[in-house]
Amino acid sequence: MAVSNILVSIDLSRNNAQLIKFCFEIAQKVDARVTFLHCFHPGIQDQNLLEKELEKKHLYDLITEVGASSFNYEMVDFGCYAQSGFAAEVIVDAVSNDSYDMLILAASSSEQSLFGSGIAYDLVDKLAVPIIIVPDIFRLVDVDHLLFNLEFEFREIEKMYDLLVLCNLIGASLSCIHACNQAESVEAKCNIETYRRMFEGHILESMVDFELLVNDKVLSIEAYAIQKEVDLLVLGKTRKTWRNQYSRTLEQKLASNMNIPIMLIDI
Repeated sequence: MAVSNILVSIDLSRNNAQLIKFCFEIAQKVDARVTFLHCFHPGIQDQNLLEKELEKKHLYDLITEVGASSFNYEMVDFGCYAQSGFAAEVIVDAVSNDSYDMLILAASSSEQSLFGSGIAYDLVDKLAVPIIIVPDIFRLVDVDHLLFNLEFEFREIEKMYDLLVLCNLIGASLSCIHACNQAESVEAKCNIETYRRMFEGHILESMVDFELLVNDKVLSIEAYAIQKEVDLLVLGKTRKTWRNQYSRTLEQKLASNMNIPIMLIDI
């Protein structure tokens, strides 16, 4: 998974310190450029400002906020820009036209946030690049443990190799897990063993492990991720875990329950 140009959407009405630090951490580990984007709409207080003056004002606020977190990441190439317009439209245009290969968004329980207003879901459906959704509060020590949810589909194997390449770049380990009930466990055990054998003797074998979660009650991959101190939970955005556990519920559920950044990838 090659990552060289990251776009980050910033909402200046919220506290972005941890989000910005997370983005710098990722960019530093993969040696990527990171661009911070703030989309805005003119308000009543801005009615006397010309468009260029208004853009300059928002850009100054963005640079000030990002700059406060940038001192520990002197080697990271980054930029900031502010643009008037609807966030979803501006972001889709930017990703489509400027060769960004990763998008990072904030999740928030606020109805004014990207996630609360449904914009993030819209972007997930429209964009093919990996999208990381970062909650308001989460554990961030190092991005050194990724968790990938397996659903035993052939096309996910290629993504596992992509994730291992990413893990190799950032110095992380990859845990691959499948959650099922007791009735499905016999077939699932066979599938897990097949996956293990695929990576026997592989140069990156030491970076990946496989585990089966068997539980007849409600299965929580995120609870497992928290227990194992996972830094990034990876889900296929067209898969049942994302659709059933997150997308099909109220949009606020993810914002209120999520404690770990989630990366959504095409599978």
